[in-house]
Amino acid sequence: MGGLWQGIRRNKNQWWNPASLQYVRVVSSRFIYLFYEREHLMTDMRILLVYYSWKGHTAKVAEHLADLLHTEPVRIEPAADSGMFKKAMKALLGWCSPIKPVKEDLSDIDVLVIASPVWAGKVPPYVNEYISRLSMCEGKRCYVVVEMGGSGAENAIRHLKGRLENKGMKLAGSTWTIEKDVDANIVYDHLIVFAETIHGKKSVSS
Repeated sequence: MGGLWQGIRRNKNQWWNPASLQYVRVVSSRFIYLFYEREHLMTDMRILLVYYSWKGHTAKVAEHLADLLHTEPVRIEPAADSGMFKKAMKALLGWCSPIKPVKEDLSDIDVLVIASPVWAGKVPPYVNEYISRLSMCEGKRCYVVVEMGGSGAENAIRHLKGRLENKGMKLAGSTWTIEKDVDANIVYDHLIVFAETIHGKKSVSS
């Protein structure tokens, strides 16, 4: 850590120069440049980020993305738990499962961001239930990030797109992460680009 701070002191002009962001990223992939990114991405846009996480990977992604978007993540929680086989079958069939009360009225929200794991090529039934409960959402933008073990992201995004469009929303952007990359803490730069997309600072990409 001492060497890290010495490097920052020696290069303080670079640190405070916005053009040197790449240098700051090299110095630290997380801690050092986070302050700059938060300030860089702050806007008056009212963003709601909701997520469901089973093993913790999606929670980690959602928390990092919420930090970059300068908002607080809201967790979707099951009203009652059930066995994994039953949950996976509901996901495969596109069914819903009851959830605890969570913000679903988007009248005071400009943009909705949903983070979800990929289950059986789709999303958990709790995410389906949340979308089905959305109100005052017609015409609003939505972005999704899905977290997968290794495959299924494209199908899951298509599934979410259909459900959101049925509620009158527009899927304006999407992306995915992979469990092993989340475990290795190498998804930050990817999430920064996605956050910039949400704020209109980058073109939409998946």
